[in-house]
Amino acid sequence: MKSHRSVSLTFRLEVEDDWPPVAAESLPFIQSGETYEAQAAPLFVKHLSVGDKIRLLDVENEQVWSWEHAEKSANSTVWLLRTDDVEVEPLLPPLHKLGCHTAWSSQCGVCSVNVPLEVDVERLDNYLSLLETKGLAVAFPSWRLNDS
Repeated sequence: MKSHRSVSLTFRLEVEDDWPPVAAESLPFIQSGETYEAQAAPLFVKHLSVGDKIRLLDVENEQVWSWEHAEKSANSTVWLLRTDDVEVEPLLPPLHKLGCHTAWSSQCGVCSVNVPLEVDVERLDNYLSLLETKGLAVAFPSWRLNDS
């Protein structure tokens, strides 16, 4: 029987042209044997979504330098980046009503959005387009929803 335990993994980030604004990001995972299941959408780690199971390939000084997917979840991750002096938090409740979960860093001006498979993609896309007109850049570091 495999034991499951909550752990925090710290990912080393490659900073280029002052982005991202941090050199590492810590995220919560559930460890089961050699795999780790992501419990939160990252603000800066690309290609990772809630529910993804990963294997660590290279860990140095307690930081993950490389990893691979053991299994991808159906969740997607969207990033919102403040490009103007806009209040982001008041713009998040419509995402919550769609079924998304968010994590916001006011210091970095970035928000991660966990997008479950059940979210209405058309409504999400319409709202993300509106957010772009309000001064937020939108990125899709881990997009897995079909446009069907």
